[in-house]
Amino acid sequence: CTVATLEAAVAKAADQYHPGPDVIWVTRDVPDGYYLVPRALEIGGQDLTIVGGFDDCLDATPSGYTDISGFGNAADPVIRVRGGGVIRLEGLLLTLGDANDGEGSGVDYFGNGQLQLVNSVVEYSHSPGNGNGGGIYFRSNGSADLSLDRSRGSGNSANDGGGLAFVGSGRLFINDTVIADNSARSSGGGIYVDSPS
Repeated sequence: CTVATLEAAVAKAADQYHPGPDVIWVTRDVPDGYYLVPRALEIGGQDLTIVGGFDDCLDATPSGYTDISGFGNAADPVIRVRGGGVIRLEGLLLTLGDANDGEGSGVDYFGNGQLQLVNSVVEYSHSPGNGNGGGIYFRSNGSADLSLDRSRGSGNSANDGGGLAFVGSGRLFINDTVIADNSARSSGGGIYVDSPS
């Protein structure tokens, strides 16, 4: 509630005068019931936690999800992550990403840090053409970890990895998570893994 947009909150957290790990709380109290990102929400090499599910600015305990929609966002993912750091997405509903021949319509990750989805949902995101990772495209730049905890990926589609495409060296941790009702035009309707180890 101290900044006008999610983009502004992420930029403020990344500011050089704001060092160290940052936490952004996101309410569900928006006019249409969801946040519409006009282009991918860009997160760089930083330690950042985004927590949704707060009813309003006075709520101190999250419940449910905050909906972040990529509908009409110029054929981009909902969230794009680049670089290192620990990125934690919690209590978020990421929907309607469309990477348009790109990778990762829900979440597009390329880095050497950690991506954690906790109590979150990635759904109805589509990577058309040769795009991979309809829900999540996770590509390790050297070594990186992806963990899915108490989360769900459904209704996503891509060429490879309708729900999730995991590419490169790294580790994948899945706990109490459902990946169902996704589709792929080539391989891995639910999960596609292309890793040397």
